Amino acid sequence: MTNHRTLMEEFMQRIGLKDMANAGASPAIFDLQGLGQLTLAAEDDDDDFQMSLTVPLPPYEKERLLAALRQCHPDRARAFPLSCGLYRDHLIFISRQMNNGLTAAALENQAMFLIDNAKALGF
Repeated sequence: MTNHRTLMEEFMQRIGLKDMANAGASPAIFDLQGLGQLTLAAEDDDDDFQMSLTVPLPPYEKERLLAALRQCHPDRARAFPLSCGLYRDHLIFISRQMNNGLTAAALENQAMFLIDNAKALGF
């Protein structure tokens, strides 16, 4: 079983936040300047690790919402599973990984995967 607190601490060290208060807290929430909010969440008794990226999406941007939904289609080859949803005026990209063999490097890759998907839509 993966110790998520240690894993998140290693992830934060990889991205240059090694001295951050509450290192390894779940959920860990990061504000990404000019993009949105990255959230990492897991409990030690869970079978998976969830990461999400929340970006503001005004209600009149229907085309960008539809493009996000197309990115989540299960027929698309992806490095990580991807789903998205809309909550109020925010688009949420969500990806999960199983605990088996999960590393800080894999979390970093998953974060970049979510960021790249948001940037592909012009966020």
